[in-house]
Amino acid sequence: MATRSATNSSSQSRFRFWTNLGTGDIDIILVHGPGGGPEATWTHHNGSAWPRDMLGSRFKGARIMSFLYQPKFEDFFVIDDAKDLTMERIDKLSGELCRALSDLRGSETGKPLLFIAHCLGGLVCANILAKGTVQGCPSQLAFSKDIARSCAGIIFLATPFIGEKDPEGWETIIKKLCINVRAEVHPGSGPILVQQHFQTFLQSNLSHLKVDIISEDGDEDLPNIIVTDEYTQIETASLVSFEADHLSISKFADEGDSIFKYILGSLRKIMHELNQTNYSPGPSKSNYLDSSKVTYRGPIIAMAEHKPISYPQALGMGPVRIVGARDVKKSGTE
Repeated sequence: MATRSATNSSSQSRFRFWTNLGTGDIDIILVHGPGGGPEATWTHHNGSAWPRDMLGSRFKGARIMSFLYQPKFEDFFVIDDAKDLTMERIDKLSGELCRALSDLRGSETGKPLLFIAHCLGGLVCANILAKGTVQGCPSQLAFSKDIARSCAGIIFLATPFIGEKDPEGWETIIKKLCINVRAEVHPGSGPILVQQHFQTFLQSNLSHLKVDIISEDGDEDLPNIIVTDEYTQIETASLVSFEADHLSISKFADEGDSIFKYILGSLRKIMHELNQTNYSPGPSKSNYLDSSKVTYRGPIIAMAEHKPISYPQALGMGPVRIVGARDVKKSGTE
């Protein structure tokens, strides 16, 4: 018992919990990318941290948390002609998340979970899901099978998925992400392999996993417009782009933000589908539902296309901060 308690305590230190610590009926894990942080990536400059202030009150049965780790750009890109170890490094990051989640969840094997990931943090999550369903996965991903089987959905915020046939796309993104550093992606580099494996995973698990990709929309000549819809090449996923830049796409001033409403709608749909299955994690199965008891009325795209909400003007956070209502630009399959 002491060993288990020590292990659980150690795993808790790998997460920043946005809701009261407890087992919960479902886990929602937020994963940032290089240059971000477990709190900074999700916190608006007005102090609003939406995982705590907007999600926690809606999903009483959810344990909402951010993964505490420090990814670097060299984990994903080859820097200054160094040896390409990007796949090994992504595997290591994915393995750390797998182990921390496995230790935290303990005997709660099979309890559903959701990932919300920003930028290259999405590759860390996608790698877990892809590797968890194949034979002979790397030893550091030994815990990925339960994680992959338990995952009910994933929301990518400005995560680049660019195939090896579009080297110019990677070059464009890398120049904006890695300033003053010579970096590149090779045909066999980690980001490309993760995309290939993840696409294969999706094609064999279409009925199991809901995938949403939210990309940026704006003037691509501006430095903070980085991952637009042309750089999110994942088939079978729901794709929507919003008027937002790379920094603002994961930060919401209030509950009226269109991106937040889209995410909320996606989560509600997943929770609703979980409640329609035979899966029963415990006595409070109804806690999957949004506690505000708002009935899900079909694709959230229909809501997002309504007249945009006006927001108060606010100081920008960067050179390309887009202030005001965010409008849905386009959407893919639902």
